[in-house]
Amino acid sequence: MTGKTQLEINRIDLNSEHLKTVIALGRRNSSRLGYMPDGGFDDYAARRQIIVAVDSKEQCVGYLMYRIVNQQVRIVHLCVDKNRRGEGIAKKLFSYLRTETKDLYGIGLWCRRDYPINGMWHSFGFVPQTEKPGNNQDRQPLTFWWLCNKVPSLISILDQQKF
Repeated sequence: MTGKTQLEINRIDLNSEHLKTVIALGRRNSSRLGYMPDGGFDDYAARRQIIVAVDSKEQCVGYLMYRIVNQQVRIVHLCVDKNRRGEGIAKKLFSYLRTETKDLYGIGLWCRRDYPINGMWHSFGFVPQTEKPGNNQDRQPLTFWWLCNKVPSLISILDQQKF
């Protein structure tokens, strides 16, 4: 790990100069991140649901893409350039997301059980909740990780129910 990495963490939109780098990082790491259809990155950028880490040279070195459903955050991608891993970039991206979404119920994500990154989710405070078969070629199980921000009220739970 390199000493003190100077990073700027911000949300981006469709006009961001960093969107092309985000797409390129996502494509290079699609075997681990999962499939993202053409235009998917644009959709998240249009909703300002992509957070980027930009280094002192103005280079995008990582991103976190998420969505909000029923007052819950779902991490879709968390990706750091392979040459910059181990510098705490993922933690800084996650910390920004957590601060920005602290009023929502919590943050969840699906991750393959056999990926070493699961230790990172645990260190961030996530707890494994359930598993399901993955859509990957070898059907490796996916674990759902959850980090609670606040407990929903009974009224809000009933409000979200579809009858």
